[in-house]
Amino acid sequence: MKKSIIVLLGIAVAIFAGCSDQPTTPQSSHDTTPPAQSVPADLQGRLNGYTITEDGTVPDPSLEAVNSSFVQTVADTGYDVYAVTFLWGSLLNASQPPSITTDWSGKLWANAVAVVDVRYTIDFEPGEDSLVPVNTPSAAAWVSFTSGDADGISALVFVKRGIEYFAQPMLTFETTPFTISFPFERLENLTAYFPVDNMNGVAVMARKIYYHPCPAGLIKGEWIKEDISGRRGTFSGVWVDRRGNPVGVMSGRFWTNEDGRGEFAGTLSGVRLDVVIADLKGVWRYDDSRLCPICGAGHGLFRGSFRYLMENVSGEMMGEFGDLSLPADQLRMPLIGVWRHHCPFTDAIHGNPDR
Repeated sequence: MKKSIIVLLGIAVAIFAGCSDQPTTPQSSHDTTPPAQSVPADLQGRLNGYTITEDGTVPDPSLEAVNSSFVQTVADTGYDVYAVTFLWGSLLNASQPPSITTDWSGKLWANAVAVVDVRYTIDFEPGEDSLVPVNTPSAAAWVSFTSGDADGISALVFVKRGIEYFAQPMLTFETTPFTISFPFERLENLTAYFPVDNMNGVAVMARKIYYHPCPAGLIKGEWIKEDISGRRGTFSGVWVDRRGNPVGVMSGRFWTNEDGRGEFAGTLSGVRLDVVIADLKGVWRYDDSRLCPICGAGHGLFRGSFRYLMENVSGEMMGEFGDLSLPADQLRMPLIGVWRHHCPFTDAIHGNPDR
């Protein structure tokens, strides 16, 4: 009998010892997230072209926009807002011939008081790929098949603030070939690629949107003089938003009128495709005094306006070109500036190159 008691006590000690080796709290699903791989430059460029702008709009009119039925906007301060893009399929082998068809039908959902608002689909083929209606705002679903190509979606995810959850709020991308969950703090700034097999993979790009009442950003490019007089030439540049995300590509020409007034005109095109989305126009002048008072062509100022073609949106732009550390006869000169939409109850951009 005593021997039996000793054996039972030994088993009990072993059981408790085994239990003590386990963590006291369940392991977070974040700990089991597959390791992400670095994103190749060409795939990064595709992701950049799909990212939603700071004001929550579609970045390129050629994309397949979805008519949203939700009332939430990025201006709603009751929610944290995340811009999320997923691409799936043959992302690194686009030049290879189609192979076996892969069924990527699935859903994107959050275990929180949230709204998953798909703003546009990416390369969905009519009759084969489509969004599927769901009965909960915290999820979106789709039917998607790829065969040597890729599909995707870009969405805004609104997460209600001020709620305490028993489980950590997560955003889950769920398909048969691949499923992954992200805690929302990881979606504040994320770019990653996950290989699924030797042909397919999933790429994700996400960021948290910090709402500003008036969209604005920076311009960086070149002012190229036709000759050393600098009376005419061309300009080009990239527009980025406040977080450095590209929103447009600028190009145009400048000239000098018979009365000596400098003018410019140009266009703003989409980042992904060369589709004109806005017209630009304005005035400019040199202020380089190295050759004579305000007659050198090594530095100058510009100011103008822009108007979107498909939307009732306009704004202002201004900046400078040239560098006084460069030779006065330099033909290609750096250009920097700022842009901002016209918004109610905001101040205009100060400064005027005509003064």
